[in-house]
Amino acid sequence: MINTARPAVLLTTFVIAICATTEAAELVRLAPSRVIELGESRGTAAVVSGVALSPDGQRLAAACDDHAVRLWDMRTHELLHVLRGHTDWVRSVAFSSDGTHLASAGSDRSVVIWDVTTGARVRQLPNSPQAIFDLCFEPGGTRLVAGGFCDEITVYDTSRGEIARTLNGPCQDLRALAMSPDGRLLAAAGRNGKIRVWDFNSGETVADIPAHPRRIHTLVFSPDGALLASAGDSQQVHLHSTTDWQPVRTLTYESAKTLTLEFTDEQNLLTGGTDNLIRQWDLTTGEPRRLLVGHTGTVAALSWHRPTGTLISGSFDTTVRIWQLKPLEVDETAALPPTPTTR
Repeated sequence: MINTARPAVLLTTFVIAICATTEAAELVRLAPSRVIELGESRGTAAVVSGVALSPDGQRLAAACDDHAVRLWDMRTHELLHVLRGHTDWVRSVAFSSDGTHLASAGSDRSVVIWDVTTGARVRQLPNSPQAIFDLCFEPGGTRLVAGGFCDEITVYDTSRGEIARTLNGPCQDLRALAMSPDGRLLAAAGRNGKIRVWDFNSGETVADIPAHPRRIHTLVFSPDGALLASAGDSQQVHLHSTTDWQPVRTLTYESAKTLTLEFTDEQNLLTGGTDNLIRQWDLTTGEPRRLLVGHTGTVAALSWHRPTGTLISGSFDTTVRIWQLKPLEVDETAALPPTPTTR
């Protein structure tokens, strides 16, 4: 068993808000600072299934069902590149730790590495046995992990363009991968509700956690590595300690399945799902504090950039929304400004 727990650091959560009372006392309602509408491609607007912000917060990538990846400049909101090369739905995107490369993968089983500056295809990695649903890069390294609609997880060495290792997942139909912030632990989950955790360097199984009765769609480690959060079809979020893998808290709501999770800090967790809403949960109380509203379709993906307080959300409503958030203490009762739209 590996103990990755470290002292938690409580940071301020950022919001733009007005008061609301739809779910709990002191719940506030938030609007995005900008909406990016994905234009029509091949006769229809593109559904967004994955989003990622570069480590410096300057580039935004979106994975789409029209077989393309889009890359924007976060300062100007200019569309820099439409990356084409996949032959089916692109499910996931991930930036390398230095921000110079972007990985994409999806239903065509291929994994492509792109140059972020030029938009050129740098490398095509060996195909996965089945469609790929999720990707994650090793923090500070060059290894990339891919998992999808089978029980095999593939670890790639992107510098060599080779498969470095394969791991046996906890079930067929894997939907979620997560890497601990220090790169020591890898977690995966899917259809059967079980989470498997490995020592990433040795490939040895650290824990098998029977976390949910139904499919898990999303996993994320807390910024300090002390917690692993999971959610999916069971309409609950479970948080497990990475010290002993025991459950420490459950967040419950009945209105939606959860497809995406993101910690903003050690005490606040964001959830997005099939009710088109993003919730911010206070983990000290286990209660939702805020609703991020505006999406008109399932919220499929979130990406948080802590240094700038920027949240990105991608949705089946064919939009990407940017939430530039102010400190909690700042004017939560002010009227929300109009939301600019980019097409």
